[in-house]
Amino acid sequence: MKILSYFFVMSLSVMGIHAAPVFKFAEIKETTSLTIPADSGKENSVGGSVGGRIVLGNKLFSLDARTYATLPKTKRSAFEDVSSSADFFALWNDVRFGMGGTMNTRFPVSVKAGMLSFSKSVSRLNNPAPSASVSPLTKSFGFSAGIGSNLPTLSSAVKPLAVFASVCVPQKQFGIPLEAQIACTQDNTTFASVSLSVQPHKGMTVQSALTAGHFLVSADNTTKKLLTDTNAFFDTAWTYAASWESAFRSPFLKANLFVGFQQMPFSSPFSPCAVWVKAAARTSWRVLLLDLSYFTIPTLSSSPRPVPLLGGSSSICRTINQLGLHPQVQFDIHNAYAATVRLGYYALIEKKILNTREAEQYSTLKWSAGLAYESKPFTAKITFGKTNHVLDGRFLTISTTPDEYYSLDLSTSLALDAIRASVSLGYDRYPTSAKTSTAKDGFSIDASASPGKARIVTLTSGFSSSYKNGEKTGSTADASATVTFKSTWLRTTLKCAVSVPL
Repeated sequence: MKILSYFFVMSLSVMGIHAAPVFKFAEIKETTSLTIPADSGKENSVGGSVGGRIVLGNKLFSLDARTYATLPKTKRSAFEDVSSSADFFALWNDVRFGMGGTMNTRFPVSVKAGMLSFSKSVSRLNNPAPSASVSPLTKSFGFSAGIGSNLPTLSSAVKPLAVFASVCVPQKQFGIPLEAQIACTQDNTTFASVSLSVQPHKGMTVQSALTAGHFLVSADNTTKKLLTDTNAFFDTAWTYAASWESAFRSPFLKANLFVGFQQMPFSSPFSPCAVWVKAAARTSWRVLLLDLSYFTIPTLSSSPRPVPLLGGSSSICRTINQLGLHPQVQFDIHNAYAATVRLGYYALIEKKILNTREAEQYSTLKWSAGLAYESKPFTAKITFGKTNHVLDGRFLTISTTPDEYYSLDLSTSLALDAIRASVSLGYDRYPTSAKTSTAKDGFSIDASASPGKARIVTLTSGFSSSYKNGEKTGSTADASATVTFKSTWLRTTLKCAVSVPL
């Protein structure tokens, strides 16, 4: 609270120097969720979140202050004991608040304080494990580095208090644009980053960032026995981590390179440092778009076998190698809607280490294929894939064998002046295997519609059901209505959701 008070006083002082800020808008958000069990003998429950933000600013300064609170899922009988407003507010928890300001001066400065969440390079230092998501129709090939600081939102989780500051040096001041960032949390975790961007030639851009962090890592109950058995046990330790990240962009090639260095809390004979490397590239030729990705841990042999890499959030990265291949072809259809048809395939081969004392290695293949028809008013997509197809490896017990399953997804969307609507269907199939003698199936369907040009009301509905050997084990129906109002000075979003477990 002292951090926020100081930041608030500092912000008011700066605004007084640079002319009074202008009120831009206020925002109020509220969501209520009601659960109604199909069994009349069970109680209904209600939960939700509420909060808002105020944005001030002028040409030189802007300020964004926000606060949110959550009512956890609470049974109806709990409200019968509420006899005063104090009792009602006692049911609420997870209060989140934050404030951010920017000064658009010769050297733009941005400051944030409160329950901040961090992303970009900080996320990779916390957990270097590469993403295993496979989407054969993805178009994005982004690059995000540095300290991504985010103020709390209506759905965000409670975070430790933190402060963040950044300063930008424009290109005309130094020859190349630079940005320096620093952040510190209530538990003394700290981050620092510096990034630059240059254009060596017309149409070419090179970006680079160096980010470092200081973390407190611990051995939780899950890994404590594994570490003890391999003479690598530690209780808690402060460690350092750093990453160098760069990107190259040109009309014919896009490439990203990430190199991370992680201090390990283990004593001799293990190496005090672990290294991870991730690279990705995209190229195109006529109708072909090709993506390649690769991840590896070069220091595998010098780390404890069950823990090849320990992230700053005490998360174990058990993926030691990953290779991704993602080709797409796109054909233009010269009709009134300028439609396109895309075919895509994504294959991801991963080598992992089992969560066992012997730390056996195994490899799996995850693949997915898809077809998309895209035009201005109408889009349709279909994807089909298989996850955890075992290529090699020895599993010590049946329970350590990964679950193999198939998935099928279909989605359509319509965007007209009169309405915007979408429908998606999903199906997962877990066949009978040596691990389990039962076959499992899961179905889901979701739909949404927003009529009118203003899109004031959005209606959604969904249904999911699961089966084991053909017999239903559970299902849930959901529906919600969201009302959004926006004027010059006020923005309001109200959402009411109902869930019925069947």
